[in-house]
Amino acid sequence: MHQSSLDRIQCRVVQAHQEQLEEMNALYHEENALLCQQPGMTFADYVLELEEIMERKARCVHSMRTQLQPYLQTRPAPEHQGEDDHSSVT
Repeated sequence: MHQSSLDRIQCRVVQAHQEQLEEMNALYHEENALLCQQPGMTFADYVLELEEIMERKARCVHSMRTQLQPYLQTRPAPEHQGEDDHSSVT
């Protein structure tokens, strides 16, 4: 691959990350507004609106992770030398 192609790919990933941050920031503000409105809402309505926001956040994160996958698959797996395995039961 030519350097200019790599530069364009990197720019697209960085731009996608910036867009993801903007979307997450907007969702953060929606969550804050929902918290402020919560005292005047039924709990059921609050939960439904919160679930909608959480679903949109999950889609946003999933989309970004999907865009990163081609670049993560090409890097070597990290080595865990000298680290304790916290998953074992003692």
